[in-house]
Amino acid sequence: MKNFEGLETYLNMQGQGLRQALVSDKNNVSLPPYVINELHPFLPNSQTIDWGTAILNIPDIHKSGITGKGVVVAVIDTGIDKTHPGLVGVVTEVHNTTAEPFSSTNGHGIGCAGIIGSRDNDEGILGVAPDCTIIGIKGMRETGGGDLNEIIKGIDLAIAKKVHVINLSLGTTGDVAGFRAAITRATNAGIYVVCSAGNAGQEDSIVYPAKYPNTVAVGATNMSGRISAFSSRGSEIDISAPGEKILTTWKNKSYAKVSGTSFSAPYVSGCFALFIEAQIKMDHEKLQKTAVDIEEPGWDKKSGHGLINPSKLIQTYKGSTPRPTEVPVDLSKVEQAYNLLSDFLKK
Repeated sequence: MKNFEGLETYLNMQGQGLRQALVSDKNNVSLPPYVINELHPFLPNSQTIDWGTAILNIPDIHKSGITGKGVVVAVIDTGIDKTHPGLVGVVTEVHNTTAEPFSSTNGHGIGCAGIIGSRDNDEGILGVAPDCTIIGIKGMRETGGGDLNEIIKGIDLAIAKKVHVINLSLGTTGDVAGFRAAITRATNAGIYVVCSAGNAGQEDSIVYPAKYPNTVAVGATNMSGRISAFSSRGSEIDISAPGEKILTTWKNKSYAKVSGTSFSAPYVSGCFALFIEAQIKMDHEKLQKTAVDIEEPGWDKKSGHGLINPSKLIQTYKGSTPRPTEVPVDLSKVEQAYNLLSDFLKK
């Protein structure tokens, strides 16, 4: 388990092995391998509440008036199309720290942005924090690869923009000093850094920056409420969120169903936007006390503290939001709704 403290203790524990790793690692980073399950040019002329959004009771939180207002989230990724119908008005700035044209994108960043903040506008999908503001920073290439120096520039830009949350759905296997320092600059500025754990599905396979103790490492869950087979395991995992067949915004103003911890991290980033609006100072104890235990009792290497439960966390620490439940919704009903939506989209 980790905490939101700095890296000094971590460095002391790692000793010479860490220093050797710093020497041998290259400055490259990539998107964890993810799956595009389905592509949809458009959605029905009504808003879709995807299963992940439903299972976290997000619509009920919105009804209480908490929608991410006043919170700024930076998405450092492959770039975001701010003209996508689901993102108009939510993505207020776009920047590019790469040598590649900003218009070059593979959809990954657009998908992350949609999960976080797709507008509540009676069409498309409903984001976790539809009234937050997103700053899109292109730090990754269209190929899904990137240079850590360009990611670091993106982090420093986000700090300068005084964002509240940074979403990093990317990873590298090595601990690079400059990357570690950039993450520390962000957390020292009071920014929550939310990261995808990785998609290796094996023990001790969590990637950096999710491995750092001052980040929030997010694993993926499926519609049955269990950890996804592909979700990376390890002692650094903090919390889990929906990450299989997630319907979200995509490139060319389309939509896609996608799978990977890349899309679990934005759920947590969106939840943190709700927590910030609710004036909750986040720490791991709050995640621990409110999460839904989905694997071994207590914290475990698969799911961390379990499935994030924003409804219970806000109710517990704010006191004026929907009543918490041990399991946010009936999982069987969510699966039924998902199957109905899938059948409709195939017509």
